[in-house]
Amino acid sequence: MKHYFRILILLLIASLSGLIQAHDQHLATVHIRRSDAGRWLFELMTPLPALDQAMRASLPEAQRNMLAGSTAYKEAVVAYVKKGFAVSVSGRSKADQVVNALPLSLGQGRLRLDEHVSTLQFEIKGMPAAVEQLEFSLAYMADNPRQNNFVRLIDGDRSKRYILNVQNNFSGKDSEFFAAKK
Repeated sequence: MKHYFRILILLLIASLSGLIQAHDQHLATVHIRRSDAGRWLFELMTPLPALDQAMRASLPEAQRNMLAGSTAYKEAVVAYVKKGFAVSVSGRSKADQVVNALPLSLGQGRLRLDEHVSTLQFEIKGMPAAVEQLEFSLAYMADNPRQNNFVRLIDGDRSKRYILNVQNNFSGKDSEFFAAKK
């Protein structure tokens, strides 16, 4: 009986440590993934307080007092995320033309704002048919020196992870992930 009680306590501690980490205001998760339909999507998942603070700091003083949840607030959050999306790609188009360092942009999207985790998802516009290299600078909430942005490149069952922070200037570059698909 004592043995089962110890296991239960250890499982409880392990589950709580994951919960505590999930509420860390200095963490954001970014997914750049190909959907089943072949479209590329960008997803940002982060606690709202950190996103709110960074977004408001990016605005002129006169606009910082907007009501959270209002239409103007949601538009400001979307504008902050789109402005911070600095991703370029090299590869080949459907017509087999070479594409070098083409800047990508975010198209239509949706958002769900929540204190625990806010999720913003957008279609990535301009992604070529065959990706050879991706360069990204995703400095969301970068004013916080303890900020870490976890980036996952996802294509089907394959994924690759990066940690972006002050040490790497919130930037990364990948060519192996896309080369492995060939």
